[in-house]
Amino acid sequence: MYCLDVCLVNFFADDGDVLLVYQRTGTYVQPGTPLALVGNFDKLTFSLNLPDIDARNMAVGDSFYLTLPDNLSLSKAYDTNYGVGNQGWEQKIHGVLTEIVPDLSEPADVRRTVWEIDNRTRIIEPMTYTGLTLFIDKKRRCLTVPMSAMLDSAHDKVYVVDSEGILHIKNIVAGANDGTYIEICDGLAEGDVVVIDNPEGLADGLKTEVILEGSED
Repeated sequence: MYCLDVCLVNFFADDGDVLLVYQRTGTYVQPGTPLALVGNFDKLTFSLNLPDIDARNMAVGDSFYLTLPDNLSLSKAYDTNYGVGNQGWEQKIHGVLTEIVPDLSEPADVRRTVWEIDNRTRIIEPMTYTGLTLFIDKKRRCLTVPMSAMLDSAHDKVYVVDSEGILHIKNIVAGANDGTYIEICDGLAEGDVVVIDNPEGLADGLKTEVILEGSED
């Protein structure tokens, strides 16, 4: 899941909705003069730059859907109609991942992903939207810890407790998060004991008494 700001771009075609009329009826025009702007909003695209560690969990052809934020105004930029099947605020906008640049076979720190959405309901038009949430349909297993375990906003350190009850600061590599849990891509293994609450006052090397979450003790 990703919360993002996107700029949606439309495909212009020979058929579609008349968006703008440039010339009045009866106006004399030279050959090649634009008369009107015609747009087809059945498909829209946007691009999203992602860290390599996130992009490697994706593949061209993956399906996804976007949900609209509660505060999104559904006013129309152009005088176009809504399409059949429009569910308003409950609408999920489906699409597919069409491109990853550079290709995953090439080394890169950041990759540009291009997404195409199915907009036949015509609920949205080309413009910049903020606060959309992107959900990938493909499920995968991953190691996570609560966000409260992160020692700072960099999300790269946690406290772990060894078998002797000694605290250690552990450097980790984190991935995506949903606001409650965060993905751990490197630095922790399943079964590691992580401090998830009240890290204030703790220090590396401190002897602790551990109470595991969910323990009856």
